Amino acid sequence: MHEDISEFGRSLPPFRAIAGLDLGTKTVGVAVSDGMRTVATPLETVKRRKFGQDAQALLTILKARDIAGIVLGLPRNMDGSEGPRCQSTRAFARNFSALWDGPVSFWDERLSTVACRRLIACRELWIDFAIVWLGDLMKDDIWSRDEIESPCVKICVVHPESRLCTGCLRTIDEIGAWSKMSPEERRDVMAELPERKGQLTKRRGGRAARLLR
Repeated sequence: MHEDISEFGRSLPPFRAIAGLDLGTKTVGVAVSDGMRTVATPLETVKRRKFGQDAQALLTILKARDIAGIVLGLPRNMDGSEGPRCQSTRAFARNFSALWDGPVSFWDERLSTVACRRLIACRELWIDFAIVWLGDLMKDDIWSRDEIESPCVKICVVHPESRLCTGCLRTIDEIGAWSKMSPEERRDVMAELPERKGQLTKRRGGRAARLLR
């Protein structure tokens, strides 16, 4: 396990996804990144039973998605101290590490729920978002390396109707396959991006307008 998230980042192989686990008393929320680790998407909620059953369900997901590493949200108290929930999360991580050989780390998730609510409230669009602390991991000081050319501007919000990223204008499928595309294929996609701006129409009228459609 890695207490230092930077060490965790350096231990990961390139172009493989990571997973974020939000460990609750009744469920475990699972979010996964794309291979470039630029977009994180909620994937599944695992209902908790016994540790062995929970671990097997998670291992099945990690194997199916070829996950390279996992990050668990660490629910510290506001003063930075660690209470029973943190102790439970660390115990789960220790036990799970005995069954899985990939790197494991933690992310301080204080105020992550507040951040999610503010993000939703300040936008008129319905957005797809993953666990905030997993998105925060995609920072330059952790993931900096020589990258292939990309139109990503680090605004990873999916438009609810066009299903395009509002930052780079790529589809989710294009983002996921970006690292596997040839340079010619990537340039062809980037040449089409300016024409897609018109698809990012703003919804008006809220719920009442939607009901009239």
